[in-house]
Amino acid sequence: GAPGTINVSFANTNLPIPGSTVMTITSNCPVPGTYAVTVQAMIGATSSFVTYSLKINPPAPVTIAISSSNVDLSTLIGGAGHCPGNDTVIISAGVTICSASPAQPAITTGAIPPGGTLTIINYGSIVGAGGAGGVDPANINSSTCPTTNGGNGGDAIFIANSIPTRIINNGTIASGGGGGGAGQ
Repeated sequence: GAPGTINVSFANTNLPIPGSTVMTITSNCPVPGTYAVTVQAMIGATSSFVTYSLKINPPAPVTIAISSSNVDLSTLIGGAGHCPGNDTVIISAGVTICSASPAQPAITTGAIPPGGTLTIINYGSIVGAGGAGGVDPANINSSTCPTTNGGNGGDAIFIANSIPTRIINNGTIASGGGGGGAGQ
């Protein structure tokens, strides 16, 4: 039998002698590993077996090599239809992933489906946005224009789903600093 959700089909199952056909193997979410695939050919009451080795590799790492902002890793890895696996994202040296707003993280895991793991290997910089500064209307009546404290800084990384995530940091990861208080 085929492992997991692997399907096997043949282009032609009724062959002349001698003859050949094409075997097609498809899958939706196979588990990485090496599997034995045995093919049986029958001519009347006589049969012959051949065993092949099928190797299913784990997902290839995704490398971010260009600086950008507000990165959703699920769109780089494969989106909501992606098979849960052991995914790896590498941020190259010299690359900065930043946030355009403190309300959004520089990186989010997005819609990566649960059931797998995620490893983020950072050689660059992942930086959340700084908060808005406080307002001190020094020469204005504070009863009509009250002072306003600054806003919170933004997250560098947000893990959106319950996916086990390992972060290996060889660069910089920094949340955005708060905007500071208003003067008196």
